[in-house]
Amino acid sequence: AAWATADATGGGDEGFREVHAYPVEDTPDLPVAQVEEMKPWLRRREGKLAALAVGLLLAALAVILGVFLTMDPSEPVPVVEEMTSDAPTVSPTLDPRPLLTVVRERGSVRCGVEDTVATGAVQFGKFAADLCRSVAAAVLGDPNATQLVPVGKDRYQVLNDHGVDLLVAGDAWTVEKAMREPTTGSTFNFGRTYYRASIVYVGVKNYVECAMSEKRYDDCGGLAICAFDSVDIRDLMTSLFPDSFLQFDAFPVIEAALHNGTCNVLVSDVSQIYGSELQADLDSGTYVMSDFHVSTNSISMVTRTGNAGDQEWSDVLSGLFAGMFRATQIGLGLDPAACQKTLED
Repeated sequence: AAWATADATGGGDEGFREVHAYPVEDTPDLPVAQVEEMKPWLRRREGKLAALAVGLLLAALAVILGVFLTMDPSEPVPVVEEMTSDAPTVSPTLDPRPLLTVVRERGSVRCGVEDTVATGAVQFGKFAADLCRSVAAAVLGDPNATQLVPVGKDRYQVLNDHGVDLLVAGDAWTVEKAMREPTTGSTFNFGRTYYRASIVYVGVKNYVECAMSEKRYDDCGGLAICAFDSVDIRDLMTSLFPDSFLQFDAFPVIEAALHNGTCNVLVSDVSQIYGSELQADLDSGTYVMSDFHVSTNSISMVTRTGNAGDQEWSDVLSGLFAGMFRATQIGLGLDPAACQKTLED
């Protein structure tokens, strides 16, 4: 039977204790303590696991030490040789030299122009070709040492990939494109503005008036606008008209659409219109042009900003245009006598 004990201080000698023992079952409310044997740490579960881990670590160190002790120091250490592939790399290797050096070695200037090239002329009234010729004359001494490379919406990627040396494709300067061009995420150098292109409406007289007043009901319900597909014009026109009134495409496409009646108003900057077939239509009165400018774009040459060589190329073009504008100011034209006199001075 289980027994419980109780201590009591006796009333006689100091420190004397009297011990009483009695069965537990006689006092059911009295708590009972169970005593277990305390095992040493190495015999407990956590101690066994720790000892096993230490043993494995010592075994691994012994193996590594044995490998190093059995090595022959006289044996040569194997050398891994790099093997080159005969196949070209996936990414194209760009010439790291300054662009001015590359252009002079090539012997021609590659200018990115609008993707509407016909019989050597560009839609931009041959103006872009003339600008490219002026760069070739200044850099190479030969105005005919040019390559006109048609570019479209991917023009900035083509420039980034060194497909062209500069863009002369009617690109409008904006802070957004200069800091981080949306289609490439890259920064570009927009040179000095060489043309301020006004965005205008051209087409059937009454519908041009509808577009000018942004009226789309009653007698203007049939308004159909064809706009030149550029980032700037697309953003502008979608802020003025619903998509159902608009369609965007390259200039030759929207010019043909105006002629065949698919649309009755064309939107573009005047640099596209002058020198196109629309000029004759305006002269004959078939179409009219809006007497106010929907917007004005600052047209600039565009170059890369990848390295110091690209910046040198941009500086050369900036100096070239400064000289061209100064020549215009002092009346210096194509007169050989005037050119010779200026050189003598």
